[in-house]
Amino acid sequence: MISLALSGFGFVRAGTIARDNCLKRACEEVYAGVATNRTLHLAIKSLLEARRFDEAKTMIAERISHSQGRSIIYGYDHYLSLMTRTPLKNSLDKNHGVEPAEKIFDGLVRGKTVALVAPGVIESDSGTEIDAHDTVFRIKFNGRSAMPDEKFVGRRCDITSHNSGLLSLAWIDPVKSQEMFTDAPDLKLIVAKRGTFANSLGVPTHSITLWPPTFLTTGTSGTLSIFEIIRYLPKKVKLFGFDFYTRREIYNSALLNNYQSSAHPDGDRPNALSWDQNRFATYTVAGSHISHDLKSDFLFVKNLYELSGLIDGTPEVLEILNLTADEYDMRLEEMLGDW
Repeated sequence: MISLALSGFGFVRAGTIARDNCLKRACEEVYAGVATNRTLHLAIKSLLEARRFDEAKTMIAERISHSQGRSIIYGYDHYLSLMTRTPLKNSLDKNHGVEPAEKIFDGLVRGKTVALVAPGVIESDSGTEIDAHDTVFRIKFNGRSAMPDEKFVGRRCDITSHNSGLLSLAWIDPVKSQEMFTDAPDLKLIVAKRGTFANSLGVPTHSITLWPPTFLTTGTSGTLSIFEIIRYLPKKVKLFGFDFYTRREIYNSALLNNYQSSAHPDGDRPNALSWDQNRFATYTVAGSHISHDLKSDFLFVKNLYELSGLIDGTPEVLEILNLTADEYDMRLEEMLGDW
């Protein structure tokens, strides 16, 4: 928590020191036999993040029983198989494609080229390239009317992902749910962070069951989507609009305007997401940095990019993923500037 608080309020390098101490102490407690279950998993995730894969495998095998953490082990196994490019041997893999929504997801992803489009700012003319992919996956898609000009972001959307809280609001209000997705003629599937929605939103809904093994907190929406896609073994995933929180504006202007709209299920709220439009934006940015371990998200995707062979990105995205961990800290501090 100290690490997250320091990083959230702009002391990014100080937060990294606290974070490294947490990582080191977690491993020490495991090896001393005094670690809690939470500390054990912190240690495993820290080893995975540091690419100490053999140590992580040993700790998983020796310290976690299948009866206590079968699904968690399965998540670790998926990540390790991607990092080391080895086939997944876990018996749970045979259950893929059982549910109708999962079959749809599998068919749209496995062996396909996937454009994963974040809701951030895209300044290059990427629309034609995005739409040329086999599958277009947009994070927090709210219909074409809530998108920037198609020359930047394209038109198609086969899959979108949303936070479960927002989907629950849309579920309660069918009218606003229809308004939310009415301008989405290509939409075939919604991915929910958690929960079961069946077809109650008018579109099949696939719920994430395995979360990425990020270190201090759960992953952001983009990281969750990347892991959910890549574990189904696409041909390639190309990232568009990902800035890994190195920009103050975390959403493009079209989506920001939509979030303020009364037609949106979560609309009519003050715009707390725009740095330029809200004098309390410092508080907003700090809150997002405290609730997520951004360093973990960055290193998680960087590891996938460098080791799995399945991740690609625009030049802007790759420029960030090619930063070292320390350089990423500096980029965050530069973005935050003088609070």
